[in-house]
Amino acid sequence: MATINIGNKNMGDNLNNLPSDQNPVSEEEYKIVDKMFKPKISAMNQILEKSKDIIVIGGLFLLFSLEQTDVYIKKYIRIANTSPTMLLIIKTCLFMLCIFIIKHLYLVKKN
Repeated sequence: MATINIGNKNMGDNLNNLPSDQNPVSEEEYKIVDKMFKPKISAMNQILEKSKDIIVIGGLFLLFSLEQTDVYIKKYIRIANTSPTMLLIIKTCLFMLCIFIIKHLYLVKKN
């Protein structure tokens, strides 16, 4: 019996008396329930999933820190030869552009 009695008051319905639906579950309902009750992801998988961005950013930082990158940027973008600050600004803009492109390509590929 699933009723709760407080004093003489009946606080709920008996589960055996509740109506039940015998219709098959629709695809939309199945998706909603599936979305609400996702399978548990292990801690290691969560760490790996969330560390992808950090790994990409670290790799790009390493790439843009190399001396060869400075040489290529100075070769193709002449204004970078004027000062180290200008080179740093250009590298920062290229770094941000690469991160933006990688993130959006990942999102496009995911959908």
